[in-house]
Amino acid sequence: LAAQYAVSAERIRQLEKNAMQKIRTAMADE
Repeated sequence: LAAQYAVSAERIRQLEKNAMQKIRTAMADE
């Protein structure tokens, strides 16, 4: 269970990172 939670937490962190990059790219394009 702990290992599974760590994996999902890492996945969420990566998704957030991707979202932030997309937002930054969109802002830079404007």
